[in-house]
Amino acid sequence: MDSKRNAFSLMEMMVVMLVVAIVMALSAPMITKKTTGSGVNSCLWTALTGGNIGFNANTDKVSVVIGGNNSEISAFANATPKLTLATKETLPQLGFIEDDTVAGIIQLKNNNSILIGNYPKSGGSNSIALGGNTNISADGGIGIGTETRVLKRSGIAIGHYSNAGGENSITIGQSANGGTQSGASGTNAIAIGTIVRADGTSGIAIGSKSIAAETDAIAIGNSAQALHKKSVAIGAGAVSNTSSQIILGSTTHKVYIPSEELYIGNKNIVEWLEEHEEKLANHEDRIARLEGMYTGLKNKVDLHDNKISELNNKINELKKLINDKFNELSRKIYNWFQILKIECRGW
Repeated sequence: MDSKRNAFSLMEMMVVMLVVAIVMALSAPMITKKTTGSGVNSCLWTALTGGNIGFNANTDKVSVVIGGNNSEISAFANATPKLTLATKETLPQLGFIEDDTVAGIIQLKNNNSILIGNYPKSGGSNSIALGGNTNISADGGIGIGTETRVLKRSGIAIGHYSNAGGENSITIGQSANGGTQSGASGTNAIAIGTIVRADGTSGIAIGSKSIAAETDAIAIGNSAQALHKKSVAIGAGAVSNTSSQIILGSTTHKVYIPSEELYIGNKNIVEWLEEHEEKLANHEDRIARLEGMYTGLKNKVDLHDNKISELNNKINELKKLINDKFNELSRKIYNWFQILKIECRGW
């Protein structure tokens, strides 16, 4: 049996090359794309130096979509991004892992909320949660820092373990070692510092461990405390524990005001003092007259007391005189009866 085989003829080779050319032509759009307007064909994925890979999207009509399709692209209207990350429900767009441990996520929600960090949460719209375990519970909240909490609408909490518990409240600062949270729990309250509390409505506490406990209370300074409504404590260790009371410093502080333009109400303090000095002088005159009247009345009372004392002395003298006369009369009557008794015996 003859084992020789004839080689491909020229015609057969041309047919094979034609088939290969057709297959390559059909697959070309999957790996290359013609760039309109430039007349240059270029690959969308480009090899860069150092083994890196670049996406050669050099026209406004080229975009990369991950997790979506053309419907996601059309949602951007005329502002088509180069890279689109499409997710559903509560899934974040980006996640980060370091040494096989979750480091954090980035999530932009369709209610204008932004979440960045390790397990941040947002239950409201138009909010920003930035930090590990940061929790925004209401609309318009902003929480920045580990374990921060925003509980009411438009609250702002910045700092480790800080807490904005009141509506429109602001807390800036951190707690100590994850203990009692710094916080502005009153509506429109402001708390700034470490372990600071602004519990009352519109209360303001500024300084480490300062406390504004009631409505409109203001505490400024390290450990300053304004404990009642409209009370004000300014200075380290200052304590105001009465409503509408203003305390400047503690018992060890001196208060120095260098300015001469100090006003009380709408008057300069010098004018105010001059006016009140005149009023004080008038009051002093009245007091002097009252003291004179008091002295005169006292002298009259003393005079009457003297007369009453003299009268009492005379009454006591009269009593003594009457008593002496009575005793003398009694002795005479007794002697008379003795004489009469003797004379009767003689008879």
